[in-house]
Amino acid sequence: MPKAKRFDRWANITRKILIICILGAGLVLMVLASLAIGKSIVVGLQSQSLQPAQSKPSQPQPSQPQSAQSSLDLVSVLLAAAAVYLAVMSLLVTTAPIIGWRILERMIHDWIEKETAKRLERTEKDARGRSFAILGYILGENCMADDFSVVNEERLREAIFHCETAHKELKDTDQPAEFMNLINLLEFYCSLPAKEVNVRFVLQQARRLLEAAQQHDAPNPILTCIRTIFTFSPDDKEKAHVCSLFEEVRHHKKLKEGKQQREVKLIASLCESHKSKQAMKGPQTEVGVIKELLRQLWSRFSSSAKS
Repeated sequence: MPKAKRFDRWANITRKILIICILGAGLVLMVLASLAIGKSIVVGLQSQSLQPAQSKPSQPQPSQPQSAQSSLDLVSVLLAAAAVYLAVMSLLVTTAPIIGWRILERMIHDWIEKETAKRLERTEKDARGRSFAILGYILGENCMADDFSVVNEERLREAIFHCETAHKELKDTDQPAEFMNLINLLEFYCSLPAKEVNVRFVLQQARRLLEAAQQHDAPNPILTCIRTIFTFSPDDKEKAHVCSLFEEVRHHKKLKEGKQQREVKLIASLCESHKSKQAMKGPQTEVGVIKELLRQLWSRFSSSAKS
């Protein structure tokens, strides 16, 4: 989980705990205040009832037990406290929806602003990436000949720069615009020398694009990936694998006349040259083994003759 999301989660939990503590403390204080107000009301009423009795001459009154008097005082305090508590709760019940609605409205407003900002950021990144991708494609296509040779290397490097910028904006989105820009970027890379290219990055993106293209049965990206792997991969087994894959897609019905067919011819020539090189390695290896055996036999014969 990212640090920002983790921080927001703990901040929300802490905020809820603080709100609960404040509400609990408020209720406790309200109960205590109600008891105090009730006690003061009872004491005031008792003092008012005793004043007329003090003005009259003292008459003998029947004595009441102390426990009964304290019980009556306690009941009076509780009744007065309950009345005050009900009055305060009624006030809170009438005012809480108004205050709560304002708070809820503010929370909804903040949440909408946050989500809108996130979506606008994604939209802005997508728009910037698409703009750079279109610009790179136009510059790259104008500096390439029909045989995929470079007409203007400076313009080609500028096109690659714009496509790389678009890739930074669109990467990890798994949107069609990301893969379309990646096709153009790999195609332009194939026209540069290997020393000017990050070969590891190019092969990684080519394998990723090849996997996605096979899942969607898209022959055009597959051809671009095969050409990229042939240009930069040092592994002969991987080249043989893409050659077999090329034989499966070279007659695909989605391939159109023009640039795609020219790319098919180019890759066919690369596969033929690779197969011829692999065929040449076989006899050379056998000749090397025979020479090594003859050298060992000659060394043994010469050592035995000297002994």
